[in-house]
Amino acid sequence: MTLLHPVLNLPLEDDLPHWREDAACRADEAAEVFFPGGDRGQTKTMTDAAKRVCAGCPVRIDCLLYAVETRQEYGVWGGATEPERRRLARKVNAAPSRTAALRIISAS
Repeated sequence: MTLLHPVLNLPLEDDLPHWREDAACRADEAAEVFFPGGDRGQTKTMTDAAKRVCAGCPVRIDCLLYAVETRQEYGVWGGATEPERRRLARKVNAAPSRTAALRIISAS
């Protein structure tokens, strides 16, 4: 049985996907920008900040693919918000192959 982080709903450190070690957000002290809440203006500001971190991340595609495949419901993953990932998931799920799905993710 995999133990999950109580807030982030991610596997605990020893079970994390290997790409996470290289993620730009791991160095970010303000992890809350990736899981924004609060009023609309503050949420937009935090989401934009998270997306800027993701834009320069060397594992953005891996992160986004992981989030789509595991149906992460909350936060910014691979530069995409929950609604953006839901739209992307519909395209990925309709892809005829994993290669095609990776092309869709890479183009996002």
